[in-house]
Amino acid sequence: MKIKVGIAGYGERGKIFARRLREIEKLRGLYDLVGAYDIDPSRRIEFTRNGYAQTFFVNLEEMFKCVDAVIDTTSAGAHYATTSAALKAGKNVLVEKPSTLSYAQDMEIERLALKNGRLVAVGYIEIFNPALQTIMRDVNPEDINFVFSIRYGPKPVHRRSDPGITYDLLSHCTYSLTYWTKKEPKIIYSEEDAQHGFLMLRYDNLDAHLHGRRITDSKFRHRLAMFYGNDNYYIADYAAQKLIMGGTSEVGPIHPEVFPRLTWLQQVKLSENVETPVPIERQEPLELLLKLFAESIEKGEVIPPLPSISESKRTTKVLEEAKKLAITVNSRKD
Repeated sequence: MKIKVGIAGYGERGKIFARRLREIEKLRGLYDLVGAYDIDPSRRIEFTRNGYAQTFFVNLEEMFKCVDAVIDTTSAGAHYATTSAALKAGKNVLVEKPSTLSYAQDMEIERLALKNGRLVAVGYIEIFNPALQTIMRDVNPEDINFVFSIRYGPKPVHRRSDPGITYDLLSHCTYSLTYWTKKEPKIIYSEEDAQHGFLMLRYDNLDAHLHGRRITDSKFRHRLAMFYGNDNYYIADYAAQKLIMGGTSEVGPIHPEVFPRLTWLQQVKLSENVETPVPIERQEPLELLLKLFAESIEKGEVIPPLPSISESKRTTKVLEEAKKLAITVNSRKD
C-alpha cells in the first residue's frame, strides 16, 4: 500500500518535495501525496494549480486525520511544534534539517517518537550525495587529518524566518563528519554574521574548517569539501556529484633539505600532484532519502544512512553550542 503523506509548510523546500513526489515514478509508487498545509492560504492557488494534489489544508490537525506520515518543511523555528504535534497524532515524520534549534527539543522529539511508536527521520540530504557516500564507504576517517568545506550561494529571499548560517549551511558537514567518524567534536572556534559563518571542529585526529557564505546577487551555488590524509586527498563537488582523488606527484616525495636546491621548474613539477577522477553514479539525493524513509516506515525503524533523530541530536548539540560561542563579526555588504 502507498504511504499517505502530507507536507507541512509549502515554502521553498515544501515545493521541492511536492514536485519530486509527483515527478519521480518510483516515488509515485511509494507515496500518495494527499495534500499540503501552510499558514498562508494564498499558497493554495499555486499548490492546486500545479496539480500535485487537490487538498490544501489551513488546519494542521485536519491534515493529520488524512495521512500516515508528515514531511515537515515548516521554518526551522517551527519544526519542534509541528513535529511534536504530528507524533502526538500518531504520524511518522520526516523533518527538514535542522530537526530543531536545541538539544533539549531534540531529546523531547526522540521521547515522543518512542512513546508513540513512530519514526522521526531528519533531512540531512547531503549524506545521500554519491560523492560523499563513496568517501564514507572507501575511506577510513582515521586516515584523514583535515577537512575543508565551503558552501557558497545566494541568500534565501522567500523564508519567513532564518535560523542563521550555522544551522542552515554548516550543519550539513557537521552532521556528515559526526556520522562518519562516530566521534563527538570539540568546538575550537565559531564565527557568524548575516552573510558569513565559520566553524572549526576537532574530531580526535581530524580537524575540520567549515565555511558558509551568502551573497544576495550570486548566480550560482558551490558546495565543495576536501579531505586530506598523509598519502591522498579527495575533492568532493557535491553540486556536480564529482569526486577526485589526488596523491603524490610523479616525481615522488622529496626530503625537505633537498627542496631548496631545486630549480623553480623542478619545484613546480614536484607540486603537480596526480589527480584521478573517481567514477561515481549520479543520483538524486532527495529521491534516495524519500525511498529510504518509505522502507523505514515499512520496517518500523530508521534505516541508515537515513538520519534518525537519535543521530541528528548530536549535531544539534554541536550547532547550539557553536551559536552560543560564535563571535559576531561586523556585517559585510554583499
